[in-house]
Amino acid sequence: MLKSLVVGFLLFLSTTVLGQDEASGLAASNGWFREVLPGQKSLAIYVSLLNSGPTTLTIESVEVVGVAHSMLHMSYDEKGVSRMKHLDSLVLESGQSYQLQPGATHIMTMGLPNDLQQRRALTVILRTSDGQSLSFEATMKAI
Repeated sequence: MLKSLVVGFLLFLSTTVLGQDEASGLAASNGWFREVLPGQKSLAIYVSLLNSGPTTLTIESVEVVGVAHSMLHMSYDEKGVSRMKHLDSLVLESGQSYQLQPGATHIMTMGLPNDLQQRRALTVILRTSDGQSLSFEATMKAI
């Protein structure tokens, strides 16, 4: 019985934390965002990406279900001032891993759903230039 519970729990984790598109080889793991405060209108999502496929993949768009607007962003420092800019795409070579992380590349969202503090998770869909898509869950982390 304990073995069945452990296997079931691991299957649950693999579907909620990890997303993988077998056709393209694109995988996402450890998607997260910082805890949402009352009245907050935007947030950044971070995730680990891996292209285990044989070809280069280009992520051209991102959708976050239930959010008004989402896009790829990059944070950078300009003369001591932190700035952000929109990225049109993100290229992953075959075998390349890439970290979307604080202070660097991330998924920027605006227009958050009202029930996000209760749900504590968002579904993210990445779309590639070859028509493939990958869905994964990003979960809220306490500040």
